[in-house]
Amino acid sequence: MIRQSWRPTVALAVLLLLPGATAVAQSVLPKSSELVAFMGRWVFTTTNPQGSQQTVRIWDKSGGVAAGLQIGKLPPNDMLNVGRLQPSRSARRVPAFISPSYSTWSRLASGQLSLEALVSGWYEREFGETIPRPATFDDDRAVDCRGDGHLTTTAFLRNRGRTADVLVLYLTRDGLNLVKKSRATVLVPLGTFRVLSIVVGHTATVGSEPLSKWQLAQDEVNQQHAEFARNRGYVSPLVAFTNRNLVVDPGQFATTDNSDAIAAVMEAHHLSRADYDIVMVINIDPARSEGGRAGALVGLRSVYVGNFAHWRTALSARDWSGIARTAYQQLMADHWGWQTDWTPTCGGTRLGYEPFITAPRLFGWEDVDGDGVPEIIDDTPYGRSRY
Repeated sequence: MIRQSWRPTVALAVLLLLPGATAVAQSVLPKSSELVAFMGRWVFTTTNPQGSQQTVRIWDKSGGVAAGLQIGKLPPNDMLNVGRLQPSRSARRVPAFISPSYSTWSRLASGQLSLEALVSGWYEREFGETIPRPATFDDDRAVDCRGDGHLTTTAFLRNRGRTADVLVLYLTRDGLNLVKKSRATVLVPLGTFRVLSIVVGHTATVGSEPLSKWQLAQDEVNQQHAEFARNRGYVSPLVAFTNRNLVVDPGQFATTDNSDAIAAVMEAHHLSRADYDIVMVINIDPARSEGGRAGALVGLRSVYVGNFAHWRTALSARDWSGIARTAYQQLMADHWGWQTDWTPTCGGTRLGYEPFITAPRLFGWEDVDGDGVPEIIDDTPYGRSRY
């Protein structure tokens, strides 16, 4: 049976049947005979998000009651035998349901509940954190090669020193379903990073004097951050890199990511680990094709760039720029908590935030709460209270 109109009492009845609803609702054990009037399938369309189709289904399950909700064409979330579920401290709120209250459903249906409020609610539910004005990225063009996309929202909560907890949520674009969540302690994407940059001297690719072109590419990265700051009226760049560059013989790096080799180079040049935040290795070996990675070497955060483009001849200025972009915009971002599917793309789709690896607001580099301060340096980021 399909019922084409939505009534608040139906939504309320479904919510009362679901685990993760209120404690009172969890104690109700209805029989299917008591809910005959509500049995069937109820289809309705919301006004906020505009045009999102929801399907509520209620049916008899061996004398008990089962219910489910389907958002658009996504697989339905079914709760079987919900009438027999007992309260449990480990009961998990079902992500498909935005709130265990009738008021939320009625506000959603009437258009009074904004997407921002939905996203803020997810932070409270999943992390126990208050994020009134969340940073979100939602672009219909941001899909992977399977055509899948989502809304991404992040929040950087600063700790003492140079770390932060980054909270990440992937939601369906209407904000009603949780796709994925994570929380990690990362390096804050803010300030001046002191980089020890070691270029492995493969003359076939980097030439006999590689540092002149490499330094130009490094300067370009700093200029990109400076231009971003100027365009937004910031006093100074949020991110900058100071680089100490060395060229070493390829024989010192017979194996990649060699901590002993890096330690030997630092000792030979009388360098102290305390003077650097990042150790970077640029190893464009013409005989070895490999990608790049972020990790840790000699007790420092590290960035390693291999011959990802299969170069066999001398690098051009454009090639050096690509290497710098890989090192400073992509792999460095791994230390800031970036994940490749924050802003998924396929086939080189450009989403407008280039040369950065993702939308700047997801690193806290933009003001999203309207106080004129980028969230990453804001004392009250994302509209949070100071106390």
